[in-house]
Amino acid sequence: MFEILENDFLTVKAKSSGAELVSVAAKADGAEFLWPADPSIWGRHAPVLFPLVGMVKNNQFRYRGRSYQLGQHGFARDAEFSLVEKSAALLVFELGETEATLARYPFRFRLTIRYQLQSSRVVVTYLVENPDSAPLYFSIGAHPGFVCPLGDDDSYFLEFEQEETAARWHVVDGLCGRPEEKYLDQSKTLALSESLFAHGALIFKGLQSTRIALKSHKHPHSVTVDFAGFPCLGIWSKPGPFVCIEPWYGLADAVDFDGDLSEKEGIIALAPQQVFTCQHSIDFR
Repeated sequence: MFEILENDFLTVKAKSSGAELVSVAAKADGAEFLWPADPSIWGRHAPVLFPLVGMVKNNQFRYRGRSYQLGQHGFARDAEFSLVEKSAALLVFELGETEATLARYPFRFRLTIRYQLQSSRVVVTYLVENPDSAPLYFSIGAHPGFVCPLGDDDSYFLEFEQEETAARWHVVDGLCGRPEEKYLDQSKTLALSESLFAHGALIFKGLQSTRIALKSHKHPHSVTVDFAGFPCLGIWSKPGPFVCIEPWYGLADAVDFDGDLSEKEGIIALAPQQVFTCQHSIDFR
């Protein structure tokens, strides 16, 4: 089922499958900002990552002495959500545990995803509730893909809010490997090209910036992602005209990690009867 939000600036379309944004188009000229999910390249638009971000080693994690099989980025992106609230500027989707999820992920949960249209911004709020009497261990993140015709002319670039000196964590078979120290060295911009992603995603931890913008020297449209509070940021593409800017609470397993889910780097431990909330926004200009 598809739902639409609309104002004088944007037309936003989302679907109940995965509670995923599938289109954000400018009212002024009809320009589409979101990647159209070409299945021959990457068949998703903006999946929600829950209850994992990235991979666990061998697609398997342990908890309380038992092993569970769960694939990359978890199951929420393929689950059917319920639409629990809708207005002219707001969509609210909800997902809870089922017998099928409990077989792969032994936790009760309530995941709520809110999309609110504010002028030229889409504000995305994640709420994770623990209805159980034991801690809930999870990660959560966003994975929106933005139209970006990558080439060798460096016309598209990313602009950080501040100059950054930061390491890049390399991806090895889907897992976090060694950091490349000072990959960013007092850098505020990063030129985009297909070769930039030859070794997989760019993964940064603890950036000083809370916003990052996708811009072009040749084209007027831009996208700014405000990820204040998110400890990690992923940037990814594969050969195709798009780039993903991904605020994360959590990471893939480290290559040398083979431990309990509760000991995983970046995992959130949510106490019983508590609610975790985080929010990012995307400004489409």
